[in-house]
Amino acid sequence: MKQKLLTVLAIVVFVFTFSTMAGAVVLTFDDVPGGSYQDGDGLIHPPGGSYHGFKLLNDIFDYPLVWIDSVRDYWPPDYGSAISDDFTMYNMHGGNAIITSSSGQDFIFEGLYARVWGYEDEGRPVNIEGYNEGNPVATWSIDGLFLNRDFEYFAGVSTPIDELRLNFTGDLGNPEYDEFLGTYLVDNLALNEGDPPPIPEPATMLLLGTGLVGLVGTKIRKKKK
Repeated sequence: MKQKLLTVLAIVVFVFTFSTMAGAVVLTFDDVPGGSYQDGDGLIHPPGGSYHGFKLLNDIFDYPLVWIDSVRDYWPPDYGSAISDDFTMYNMHGGNAIITSSSGQDFIFEGLYARVWGYEDEGRPVNIEGYNEGNPVATWSIDGLFLNRDFEYFAGVSTPIDELRLNFTGDLGNPEYDEFLGTYLVDNLALNEGDPPPIPEPATMLLLGTGLVGLVGTKIRKKKK
């Protein structure tokens, strides 16, 4: 009987935990439908489509961003790299990368890895902004925080937003060629659609466990009768 009770409690805790994490996703770009093949590149999703429930657009052309195999055998080792597998998001036109939920729901930006592309300039300023209904509500633009040739992790905050803007272009001083400069790679972009999952309080779990014990006890009494 004790073993059965523990099993029931474990199932309930698992279901509760899973339900609070259901909106979390890490965009690795390793599983793009029809893409993510060796030495290739292509749109992360079709125009008007989405990838794992999110739209990823370049603000210069209002067109989907690109996935790319950034770990190619015939390239020098320091030209490209990735955090997971061989694929990354590639902003090939400079400007902002705009991330929104395809459902229009608010989401949480939890963090990402980013680096400059290839042999380009180092020490590029990092400017990440979160918007809600067109208003800036969160900014990750910190003095001394720069994008370099190695992947760096940039953590988010638990502020609900409906639009995430990534601008790692910096002031390149050459507007004529802006669309070809300031490119960068992003990997393991972690997003969570909806509010941050609540952490169950000990009192809540105790109440839940007591209720389950009561239900099991009632069932035993009925069987004895």
